[in-house]
Amino acid sequence: MTESQQGRNGPSSEDRMRHKELAELWQQMRKVEADAADTLDSRSMEERRQPYEWWEKMFGQRVREWRKARNWSQEYLAEELNLHGFDMHQTTVAKIERGTRPLRVSEAVAIASIFSVPVLSVFYGPGPETESVTQQAMREHMELLEKQARSAQERLEDAAKTVAYYEVQRQSMADAINRAALEADQSDDEAEA
Repeated sequence: MTESQQGRNGPSSEDRMRHKELAELWQQMRKVEADAADTLDSRSMEERRQPYEWWEKMFGQRVREWRKARNWSQEYLAEELNLHGFDMHQTTVAKIERGTRPLRVSEAVAIASIFSVPVLSVFYGPGPETESVTQQAMREHMELLEKQARSAQERLEDAAKTVAYYEVQRQSMADAINRAALEADQSDDEAEA
């Protein structure tokens, strides 16, 4: 068969087979990419949010300590917040103190105002009453840091495996391209001979 006949009849069966192999390889690579993306997304929102929730728990502990130091009830604090323009109930204050209710910045500022403490002290340090960070709070924070470090290590290991897989796939694709080019050159040489 001459080149002009081959062109009229379409690609050769060898070419079709090579195209099919490359298409399958391409699909496999796309699947790996999708799986890698799913691995990153598989961490739950809660797990990704956890390092930040520690702040809400610490904030809640401070509010509880300040409230108890003044012998205030949760209901009284809720009434004070209502006077500052925040619709709060005793149950809301309880959730804030447990660190289970998301807190708006304006609410944190109002709470600082109610307790007559600098705004940043609700996050960074003791209020007017000298309070130390308890050993239990430090241990809890250390456990959280250790858990986050283990989680980061696992993500790094997963990423390394993904990179290794892509490197193997890249090399396989480069080999396939080189083989196809070599075969095409050989076909051209045979056609010329």
